[in-house]
Amino acid sequence: MQVIPTSQVNQPSTVQKQKEELKAVEEKRASERAEKIKAQKEADLKPQNNKTNLAKGLGKKIDVTA
Repeated sequence: MQVIPTSQVNQPSTVQKQKEELKAVEEKRASERAEKIKAQKEADLKPQNNKTNLAKGLGKKIDVTA
């Protein structure tokens, strides 16, 4: 947190600068969130290996080829 002299606190330029910085941070977070969601959707669309999923689910290996 930066210290701002009292004389500058209510100056329009300082307030505008703070708003711009906040907006930039929010846009960065939003883009990161969008990338995570996109990556998760792509992972959901990939076909899963059912043999390993079944084996993980029951805690032992199963021969599914039969």
